[in-house]
Amino acid sequence: MDRVNDRINRIDAAARQERLLPPQMIQKTHAVRHQAAGESGTLARIVRTLQREAPGVEARKMYKIEFLGDEATGLWAAGTDYVAGDKSKKKNSDGDWEVKECIKNHTSNVDDRNFDNTTYWKDIEGGLDAGVLHFDGDLTLTSPWFQVDDIVLVKQVGTFSTSGVESEEKTWKILATVSQVETIDSGGKRHYSIRWYQSTGYSRTKAVFGA
Repeated sequence: MDRVNDRINRIDAAARQERLLPPQMIQKTHAVRHQAAGESGTLARIVRTLQREAPGVEARKMYKIEFLGDEATGLWAAGTDYVAGDKSKKKNSDGDWEVKECIKNHTSNVDDRNFDNTTYWKDIEGGLDAGVLHFDGDLTLTSPWFQVDDIVLVKQVGTFSTSGVESEEKTWKILATVSQVETIDSGGKRHYSIRWYQSTGYSRTKAVFGA
């Protein structure tokens, strides 16, 4: 009985501590705290989040991740000696990471040798694609969305045949649970009562009326 009471007290203390955290911090840690039972994974950081299709904007239906402790892609900084082949990253105005490769040796500065100068840098695709475990549909129709710099658990998994044999080709999956909150009918009309609201500030799930 004492062991049971001790466990209850520890859970209660953890819950009280979480209530002191801001919503952003709870969001950043929830994927780690709600690890699926029996699963083990690798810690990774979200470097690019999802994007709904919009006029002039392509949809992004997969996350981009990089592993914690992987220093191959460092932050761009002025006053740094870069050599052709070096990779660096910097956040753009949308809050996503831009990853580029140095194509000419130089010492960087914020004027004529900056991160946007195509004489010194070329765009490359940074990070690895990652979906969400046990969800194979359109992630832009789900809630919640993981945000840039969120820390998540990921695992490389394959697909299984009807006989239970796992495929050799594997993909990275975030070990978390999302729910589909939107559907699109044959006419292209969206139907939902709640949806994930993406903003540059505090992203969240919002109720929708009359949809």
